[in-house]
Amino acid sequence: SALIFADVRVKHAHPLGAVRGVEGLSDEAKEVFGRGRADALILSGVATGAPADPEDFRRVREVLPDAPLVAGSGVNLDNLEEFWGVTDGMIVGSSLKEQGDARSPVDPDRARDFLTAAARLRRP
Repeated sequence: SALIFADVRVKHAHPLGAVRGVEGLSDEAKEVFGRGRADALILSGVATGAPADPEDFRRVREVLPDAPLVAGSGVNLDNLEEFWGVTDGMIVGSSLKEQGDARSPVDPDRARDFLTAAARLRRP
């Protein structure tokens, strides 16, 4: 069966209204993971290429210690190590493209450098 990776506060979006009893990111994450039965939660920045706040991952991890957490935007070579320590996975796109532009082709040098850095972090 398919796994559901669900966005919490998805980029380029804004809630239409408040949900009774749901206040703040941690409560929203609990709703998506618990009631929504998501298999993993995606936290993103406000736009394509904009990183989420690493502290948001720490907050969600406190209330959902077993939930897989995925960075949905903004991970790049400069902040990879910081996100490596607080996420279970990353969706990486625009930072690997020519000039960091999501509409451009993948830059092989950027992709190689990113994967080399990730391989170093993967080693104990």
